[in-house]
Amino acid sequence: MRLRCPSPMLAVALSAALIAAYAPSEARGDTPESYRAKANATQRVSVRLSAQPAMRAMAVSAISVNAPASVNGIVGSFVSITATAGSGDPNSIITISATGSPPGLSFTTNTPTGINPSATLSGNLQPGTAGIWFIRWHASDQFGARDSVITQLTVTSSDQAPVMDQPGDMVVPEGTTADQPLRATDANGDPLSFTRAFGPPFVSVATVNPDSGTATGNVHVAPGFSDAGAYTVQVSVSDGTLSQTRTFSLQVPDVPQPPVPGQPVWERVADLQDPRTGSGVEGAAANLIGNKIYVSHGYRFGDSWLLSVYDVTTGTWTHGGVTAPDARVARSEMAGGQAFGKHYAIGGRTSPNADVEEFDPVAQTWTTRAPMSQARGGLGAASWGNKIYAVGGRSGGTYGSGTIYRLNEVYDPTLNRWTTLAPMPLAVSDNYATIAYAGRVYVFGGASGSSHRSEVQIYDIATNSWSFGAPMRTPRGAAMAGVIGNKIAVFGGYNGLNLRVTELYDPGANMWTTGPDMPFEVSEMAQGVTYDSRGIYSIGSGIFGESGSIVLALRPLISIDAPEAISVDEGQRVTFTVLATHRNGLPVALGAIGLPGGATFTDHGDNTGTLAWTPDFTEAGEHLVTFSADDGQGGTNSATTVITVRNVNRAPVSDPGGPYTAFVGTPLTLDGSRSSDPDGDVLTYQWTFGDGTTGTGATPSHTYAAIGLYGVALQVSDGAATGLATTAVSVVGLFQARAFTAGGNPEVRLNSGRPTWCVQVEPIGRAFSLTLVDPTSLIMRSQGTGSVDQISALIDKALTTVDRDGNGVEELTVCFAKGDLRLLFADLRGTTSVTVTIEGKLFGGGLFRAALDVRVVASGHTVAASISPNPLNPEAVLTFVTLQAGYARVRVYDPAGRLARTLLDEAFVPAGYHDLRIDGLDDSGRKLASGIYFYSIETSFGPARGRFTVLK
Repeated sequence: MRLRCPSPMLAVALSAALIAAYAPSEARGDTPESYRAKANATQRVSVRLSAQPAMRAMAVSAISVNAPASVNGIVGSFVSITATAGSGDPNSIITISATGSPPGLSFTTNTPTGINPSATLSGNLQPGTAGIWFIRWHASDQFGARDSVITQLTVTSSDQAPVMDQPGDMVVPEGTTADQPLRATDANGDPLSFTRAFGPPFVSVATVNPDSGTATGNVHVAPGFSDAGAYTVQVSVSDGTLSQTRTFSLQVPDVPQPPVPGQPVWERVADLQDPRTGSGVEGAAANLIGNKIYVSHGYRFGDSWLLSVYDVTTGTWTHGGVTAPDARVARSEMAGGQAFGKHYAIGGRTSPNADVEEFDPVAQTWTTRAPMSQARGGLGAASWGNKIYAVGGRSGGTYGSGTIYRLNEVYDPTLNRWTTLAPMPLAVSDNYATIAYAGRVYVFGGASGSSHRSEVQIYDIATNSWSFGAPMRTPRGAAMAGVIGNKIAVFGGYNGLNLRVTELYDPGANMWTTGPDMPFEVSEMAQGVTYDSRGIYSIGSGIFGESGSIVLALRPLISIDAPEAISVDEGQRVTFTVLATHRNGLPVALGAIGLPGGATFTDHGDNTGTLAWTPDFTEAGEHLVTFSADDGQGGTNSATTVITVRNVNRAPVSDPGGPYTAFVGTPLTLDGSRSSDPDGDVLTYQWTFGDGTTGTGATPSHTYAAIGLYGVALQVSDGAATGLATTAVSVVGLFQARAFTAGGNPEVRLNSGRPTWCVQVEPIGRAFSLTLVDPTSLIMRSQGTGSVDQISALIDKALTTVDRDGNGVEELTVCFAKGDLRLLFADLRGTTSVTVTIEGKLFGGGLFRAALDVRVVASGHTVAASISPNPLNPEAVLTFVTLQAGYARVRVYDPAGRLARTLLDEAFVPAGYHDLRIDGLDDSGRKLASGIYFYSIETSFGPARGRFTVLK
């Protein structure tokens, strides 16, 4: 077919595909070589024929894309970034795209377009996107023009505020406390703290666990008796930077304040509702032992043998089961008692009966014990000294009916025996308000037929006698009683109507005061010991039976937390803290009465005190310490702790004496009497003498057969523990020696001025060598002549040996100081003949002994004096002795009778010997001329006169 050109000119134009195939693109980065390769590879070319005039080819115009260089964002916050593009060619159709953005951002664009092309990334920055992002914006058109630009997006983490669960509204009556837990979370995992942002001061907020992410806290509400009203409370939780506040309402209902400062307060606690019978209880036996109240028997829509246990610390009841098994005898209107930590149910109206059942909380078993001497119900019981006193009661089955008893008998659990005691002055029944306090049993009121009694009958356990106290203001029976502080509270009861009155009896003052009314009218509450320092518990209500029993607690205004009992060994330190809590938040002064010797109690001034004591080894036994608390406004309380000190047997201490020296064949007495036992126990003595023999006793006598050194052991025993110690015995031979004086006149003048007295000693028959004598062992003995029995020889002089008596045997000269001789012969007066012994030890073993008769010249009943040497050479010593203390004056006169020297002038000198030095000078310091001088001694004991000579 022939083609005809539709126009004068036929232009052949390349299509966009041809351009794309043959035009190099800088945007893609093609090289000329790659371009040629692509061109050569093209086999087919499509062309578009146009009738329009052919135009000259134009250059491809550049495009540009614009976006912010950097953008900042926060995790969880909104971000928006926009890029725009433009071209110099009005025919350019531009497309914009983006890469490298964080997840979660939306991309929107109006491209491809030739009019104001733009694109936007926007959205909330998601968790986990924190960091730096490089977003690349791309722009291109149909002609192949391209451009790109980068935006740096910096994303930082956010600090999110914590979120707290909404607290609930609270209703807390005056005088009570309540708590509400708090919970909050933090998305950033920060630790949190709770605080009170707004509210009354009796509301406190605490952080229990700050954790990291989930925290817990607590709201504690403790309104006083003047805080009734409606309150708004705001609680905040904070991570340290951000916080959240929640608001709740608080209602504080009004509670009547005790009428008198210092009075206790009644509170209602967990009521008894026995699921086994669908009832409460009345006329039961109950005892508070440890932290649990054991309530047995009683009327529960019928007389029962059931046991219910109330846990004071948790406020929960246990009915039946292993820990609360059934008793054996069904009964009610009975008495309760306790001894040795066991619960007792006594008597009752069924039959009536005299049965006694014992429940052991540890073994969780019931045991039948010896019955009372008289079957009776409606009786009272008191527990004291681990014995139970049962008083009063009736034979009838209802209040005040039948025979009314004066009977008083005591049960001893250790003997399982009842003993009849002095009867009550007045016969009463339904006297459940019977209690023991300070060694006495108190019986408050009761019934006698149709009469309601107000008398207070008091039994003295020590004297087995009765007396009367001040009567109650409200006559009643079927009441209950308990000790609170130093008073006895009598509460509830019946006098034709159930009562709510509480009266407080002070045994010391024998006076009554009105206490706080009970919240309900009650009577025939469970009888027994249902009180401790935490309060008195009233269990049961209504003598005609109730479907549910009201359980009330008469709390002291001040409660004292102290251990009931604690045990410690002798010599072991014990410390514990006593805590007082005041219901109105007042400060409390603490004290202690009956502290054992050496114990201390410190009041820290913050309602706490500390007892510290280390009992010595003589304090075994029980020690009762009473802790007192006083708020200074009439509020008092006390609690007693029994400290049991266990005896610890300490081992005895052996002391065998010694070391000893003995002679062969001569009995030696060993002395172990200084052995001792720290507990004062009697000791037995067992000796081992070291030569294969033994002995007993504190001071045995033993004879050694051979010379030598023997080890001796003494073991003492107190019957349980022993003590052992050793000593040594040196057995030597006894060598004979001879003693004499050089002049042949053995005389000792105690009042002479000569400083020493010497004696010669030589061996007899050359039995030993003088070179072997130990000079430090030389002594002179004289028994019973002075203040000492032996003195040692002077060893400052060299020992000399010489044969003074010419018998061919050298002797040793032994000297003794005049001062020591005066002690040895201090009891002698005038001139006395005394036998002394001179003894000494030999190096290498052995002992020598020599006897000598000496004449001792002491002072008599006058002042004795002497001068030595006389004449002076060039000095002398004037010695005088007095037998009693007093003044003394000593003067020296010259031959003409003039005073030359005053040697002594004292208002007081002791009794004994006195040595005065005469140095040959007068009072002016000039030398005395030759001649005869006189001395004059004046004392309170008497005078003495004498003369001496001065030669030049």
